[in-house]
Amino acid sequence: TAYPWTLGHGDDSVNLLGEDSLVPGYPATPEGQLRYMVDLTQLVADSGGSGVVYWAPDWTSSRCKTRWGTGSSWENATFFDFTHGNEVLPGIDFMRHQYRLPGKGVGPDGAVTAAPPEDSA
Repeated sequence: TAYPWTLGHGDDSVNLLGEDSLVPGYPATPEGQLRYMVDLTQLVADSGGSGVVYWAPDWTSSRCKTRWGTGSSWENATFFDFTHGNEVLPGIDFMRHQYRLPGKGVGPDGAVTAAPPEDSA
């Protein structure tokens, strides 16, 4: 799973995620990336899934040359802003979001707790 935070490029390599990868309602912005990941992760939890794996959140651009070009074809889908010295983007915070889990609650400290057992009497 991944989502672009920009349609821009940090190098000469063609990015794999472009305008045709965008989901309506989720712009290619740092906030759009975060909202997409939070909403997707909640949908997975609501559907009984265990979680999501973000694909290559660290594939930032470099001067590395491959047969496909110089740089990264994924830098617009990382959690690092290539326009500002690879500063961390808000999208990474999807991992800290407090999700609603079926049959579970959230305690005062933010920890996920098991649902209380049903009264069997």
